[in-house]
Amino acid sequence: MSTNQEQEEQYIQIGGRNSKLAVVQSESVRALLESKFPYLTTSILSLSTLGDQNQSQPLYTFGGKSLWTKELEILLVDKVGEFPKLDLIVHSLKDIPTNLPDEFELGCITKREDPRDALVMKAGSKYKTLSDLPAGSIVGTSSIRRSSQMTRAYPHLKFESVRGNIQTRLGKLDKPENEYTCLILASAGLIRLGLGDRITSYLDEMYYAVGQGALGIEIRKGDSKIKKMLKAIADYETTICCLAERSLMRYLEGGCSVPLGVKSKYDQNTKELNLKAIIVSPDGTKAIEDEATKIITCMNDCETLGVELGDRLQKKGADEILQSIDLTRNINARPTEIENYNIQIGGRSSKLAVVQSESIRDLLKSKFPSITTSILSLSTLGDQIQTQPLYSFGGKALWTKELEILLVDKVAEFPKLDLIVHCLKDMPTNLPDEFELGCITKREDPRDALVMKAGSEYKALSDLPAGSIVGTSSIRRSSQMIRAYPHLKFESVRGNIQTRLGKLDKPENEYTCLILASAGLIRLGLGDRITSYLDEMYYAVGQGALGIEIRKGDNRVKKMLKAIDDHETTVCCLAERSLMRYLEGGCSVPLGVKSKYDEVTKELNLKAIIVSPDGTKAIEDEVTKTVACIDDCETVGVELGDKLKNKGAEEILRTMDLTRNINARPTEV
Repeated sequence: MSTNQEQEEQYIQIGGRNSKLAVVQSESVRALLESKFPYLTTSILSLSTLGDQNQSQPLYTFGGKSLWTKELEILLVDKVGEFPKLDLIVHSLKDIPTNLPDEFELGCITKREDPRDALVMKAGSKYKTLSDLPAGSIVGTSSIRRSSQMTRAYPHLKFESVRGNIQTRLGKLDKPENEYTCLILASAGLIRLGLGDRITSYLDEMYYAVGQGALGIEIRKGDSKIKKMLKAIADYETTICCLAERSLMRYLEGGCSVPLGVKSKYDQNTKELNLKAIIVSPDGTKAIEDEATKIITCMNDCETLGVELGDRLQKKGADEILQSIDLTRNINARPTEIENYNIQIGGRSSKLAVVQSESIRDLLKSKFPSITTSILSLSTLGDQIQTQPLYSFGGKALWTKELEILLVDKVAEFPKLDLIVHCLKDMPTNLPDEFELGCITKREDPRDALVMKAGSEYKALSDLPAGSIVGTSSIRRSSQMIRAYPHLKFESVRGNIQTRLGKLDKPENEYTCLILASAGLIRLGLGDRITSYLDEMYYAVGQGALGIEIRKGDNRVKKMLKAIDDHETTVCCLAERSLMRYLEGGCSVPLGVKSKYDEVTKELNLKAIIVSPDGTKAIEDEVTKTVACIDDCETVGVELGDKLKNKGAEEILRTMDLTRNINARPTEV
């Protein structure tokens, strides 16, 4: 097929929210792409997200940005029901978390519309500015950033939450019976909707939101062909400014629920970027501001500038304000005493996941006998996709995303969760801004196990005749075993443990044996199915351990979880996860580890191997370090990751991205 023919057949599925503004933004990105690639055909899917549905609370009381991204990200992985698989998602950049899940990345940032906030007076009002308004006038805003800055500047006014899309908010403003005198809105949204004539004045004195006015395009990590297309519509100046703003937010661990405002300006001639920022307490009584300027020679300089400014703000006391926000959110979310708790536990719906959720419930009840608990078991996208090898369609958020939505708030008949029980190996190493790893419980045996077909005479892989078929759901396992046993065939087998064992034992199926995690078999009472342990195999990061995910800043739940945390497991697993994070890996990458911690000497040894999918290339190394504090675990992982990269690990990881890309994409841009 010629390149021209391939170009003519290129098809892009665009996703976005279903508000009128979001649709306009999706259409603008489509128009940009079609102007650069005339042969392109596109479709737009517009989806209602949890952030659109929850209209009753101020944003800062229930969390951050993934309210607007999570459901759409699921469709970047694969189609679900009648919804198609997406190639890219168009977001308001200010709604994109600064830490994306492992399998996604920010593909590009398009040219920024005016980032300033705008004052919109009630239709027919005689007032032109906030300073004109009489004392007690009610100003509507959806943002704690806006209300905190304006409360400080105009203490005689009242600032109240108003939610909904732009048209809904304007409708609320203009109703005579509503008490709003005016609204504060992003000018970019008004301009894009053709409502610029509603702007009474621009609030030049107000620091705007990180990324405000810009559009960010989210894609699958490693989708190089889509990324190449997006490069044609990216705006350099906007990208420089917004990457620095996002670096600052990431450093401060902030989100759209934190009162961080910025102003940025880039000089194309001198290459100087100036970044200013302010953090104001919700009541407007405390404010910390500073600025930093840097010559930008590469994109990494934007990251550095954000970190430098974040460090200066923290030294001035920014953490105190941020902690007060977490406390406010926690007070809104939690009962006053542990003894009065009803804990809503969430987990997947497989039999193993239910057993694991029940084990956490039992641990908590053993420490806090007076609490009551409920368990919600939910089928996730990772449970539903059973036809492809895992590495071909992405990573860990397949098993976490739907449940995380319920950590934010209840949805329809599903209750709001207090914590989620995960197999730690299924948790992304970079969680969305509003969540954190609450604790890690005692690890079950992390080794992989060999399970022979019922009645088999064989006891080890080395016993098997050439051509025997070994079933595994993991490229980590198959790549190591192909290297050790090249005479065997390793084929994908999906499904929960019982399903896989059923496939193995059917006489008509060709599987001779399976490789499974011993921890899962043991937890299900199926330890007698283990033929032998594969001591030589490096296991998955976090394998055998359970990780509990919670809302960031939910200190009472975190305090409870501290009682069931296992120190040795935590030390080992945090180092393993640090290594994976450094390598930007996931459960779709052939990284294996072995870790051992000595409680007496405080020495942690971490070994790792990365093997190419065909088993022809392998890189391994190890690091040993005395762990004086939890931060040392992070250092161990980074040091080992650096050693592996210096030996060529990135070459193997790049081939994995290419393989995934081939499975996901048309052949040519």
